Amino acid sequence: MQFWSPRQSRRSPRNHPYHKSLQSPTVISPSQVIPSCSTANTSRRNILGDEQKEDYTTWVYWTSPEAERHFGLARPPHEQDKEDITAIVFRRIGKFRAAWEDARAWRKVVEDLDSQDLYTETDVFHLRHRCQYLARALEIAIRDMNKINMCWKKCCKEAMDELNNCDKWKYIKDPQSIIYWHCQFRTNNECFKNKHLASISEDKSRVSKLFDLFPEAKDLLQGFIRANLHGLSTEKVYCELHDNTIPLIAHVRKTELLKLGDLEPNEE
Repeated sequence: MQFWSPRQSRRSPRNHPYHKSLQSPTVISPSQVIPSCSTANTSRRNILGDEQKEDYTTWVYWTSPEAERHFGLARPPHEQDKEDITAIVFRRIGKFRAAWEDARAWRKVVEDLDSQDLYTETDVFHLRHRCQYLARALEIAIRDMNKINMCWKKCCKEAMDELNNCDKWKYIKDPQSIIYWHCQFRTNNECFKNKHLASISEDKSRVSKLFDLFPEAKDLLQGFIRANLHGLSTEKVYCELHDNTIPLIAHVRKTELLKLGDLEPNEE
């Protein structure tokens, strides 16, 4: 009969009868994730490759406080019901992709859907390009942020270099622009502020009350802007408003007051 002794156990710990139960748990890395057989969410699989599973609960970075700070909801509806960070990121990718690929979906990433049609064609052009860069940067983040020595800025730089090389022109030259756009989107309840309605510091209208009192002035000015997009400038818009739009509106208003009898013919 063989007897177990502590001395013998120290020399060959594998002979310990409880050795298996004392082993430390295995940490699963993204490269060890089992391939998925599901085909429900092909967009997620296309980002990461078909060889990786769509379960991110074992991913160290995406369950960390840093991921929540950089990618989580800025103002979650319920603190006790926090949504998975990767689900939030994939939802953003879907919004940004749609805004870039669909000519009408850009309104869904603007705070008020641009209900007053204040965005010009140039504004829409820049907004859609921002969405393209944001979507690609987030896709790279989902794929690579769990790797060692990877950070959000490196993901943004890779996206910037990839899209600049693909389009053969540099829309942006600093990855910090993508970080800034993403921060704007997160902190404003998952949408961009309407640049024509509110400033960053205060939520006050920057549109003249003239357009509320005389909607036809807005229509006239928008028509002028659309017709002169190729050489549009602030000075041209000011001159059009001062020399043509306001005098025309004043004449129309004067005619209305004369018909109502609220203004004498000799009065100004």
